Amino acid sequence: MLEPERIASIIAADKYSRKKKQARLGQKYYDGEHDILDYRIYYINKEGLLVEDLTKSNIRIPHPFFHEISEQEVAYILSGGVEFRAGDEELKKQLKAYFGDGFVGELKEVLLDSVVRGFGYIYWYKDAKGRTRFQYADRMLSMWKEQNVQSTEDIAKLDEAYHKSKKNLGRPSDMDSASRRPVNRFNQFTQNTYDFEALEKKLLSN
Repeated sequence: MLEPERIASIIAADKYSRKKKQARLGQKYYDGEHDILDYRIYYINKEGLLVEDLTKSNIRIPHPFFHEISEQEVAYILSGGVEFRAGDEELKKQLKAYFGDGFVGELKEVLLDSVVRGFGYIYWYKDAKGRTRFQYADRMLSMWKEQNVQSTEDIAKLDEAYHKSKKNLGRPSDMDSASRRPVNRFNQFTQNTYDFEALEKKLLSN
């Protein structure tokens, strides 16, 4: 079993690794925090001191080209959508339910991270009904931070609360009147009772 000190050492090594340093640099450029913002004009005054010249024009305008081309690259990758080919029409229907618009939305965030930072992560989990779901990892971690999650016990409590909330899904109070879809972002996929595991076995047996 890893000791707390060893875990802290592993985290620190990863945080200050070249990979993460380059990722932070990419994120800064994506956010428009370019080097030109730190540009200063200096001169030597009559006392022989190096001072900053605050009277001359010093236009520091970052151009968000990296932001634009990153967004365009992701849009191009997903321009054809996500398509699964299968001889079984029912299986194709179920794949579309699992990997539909909700999944593509999460995938877009992961791809953007991959372009900007060099890597991205998606979280795989099962809901209260045992159905596979996906969520962009940064969004999940941000949610944990907002809710002050500090331990696995805190995560378990969140999961329990989430599973309880699932019982109320489908009621009018939990539906968006415009789209008539559940407003809970964890429930972005079509709900049904089809046995996906059986379909998967059928596909693998062919």
